Amino acid sequence: MPQLAWQKSSFSTGGEGNCMELAAAATGAHIHLRESDHPHHIATLPPHCTR
Repeated sequence: MPQLAWQKSSFSTGGEGNCMELAAAATGAHIHLRESDHPHHIATLPPHCTR
């Protein structure tokens, strides 16, 4: 996986390590999500995910 620039979600709580982070691939092909407590467990989704 290429180097990603992770950003903390504005909905994450502060200071306790309970942070949801997201990053977008440079090509915009995928969106990546992870929890700060487990940074190596990454969920990768297409940019237009429907239910």
